[in-house]
Amino acid sequence: MVAMNDSRSVRVVEAVVKHRRMIMAYANAIVRDFHLAEDVYQEVALVVAKNEDRLPPDDQMIPWMREIARRLSLAALRKRQKSPLSLPEETLTLVAEKFESERDESDEPSAAALQKQRMQECVNKLKGTARQVIEIRYGGARPVSCEDIAVRMNRSVKAVYGIMNRARLALTNCVEQTQRREKLEESLAL
Repeated sequence: MVAMNDSRSVRVVEAVVKHRRMIMAYANAIVRDFHLAEDVYQEVALVVAKNEDRLPPDDQMIPWMREIARRLSLAALRKRQKSPLSLPEETLTLVAEKFESERDESDEPSAAALQKQRMQECVNKLKGTARQVIEIRYGGARPVSCEDIAVRMNRSVKAVYGIMNRARLALTNCVEQTQRREKLEESLAL
């Protein structure tokens, strides 16, 4: 294995971490599934890491990563045989332009903050092993691999994947129910 150049490695990590929200939001706009968007983000990070010796200049980094995210998102949709793309290509282009023009990522949109709050509430409702796996996977600064979780919990990797899938499904259902309940409460308040 070739030793990585420290300055390039730092640049890879900075690029992927700094633009995580942009990549996740763009991927989510295409795939319309938070967990699938997270998978796309991780694949983008791998592509960036694998190409560390050929990274574009800083002013081209966002468009380059955005294009990688777009291609991987569309590939993920095809792989999962999801319904056809719900947004036309022109809309995706407009969204991409918005991300490119928005360089300051310090302000979290209120909709994203609300979604994050819903997700945390749903994670708190998880019980037992499902909650433990989710907390190990996402509780730290970086996601922990399913292989590492399996070792920590003395379980097979396949079992951890099964727990993760059931937990993600439970979280998705919980968030959707919360959103429906909030909409109902809002409509009754009118």
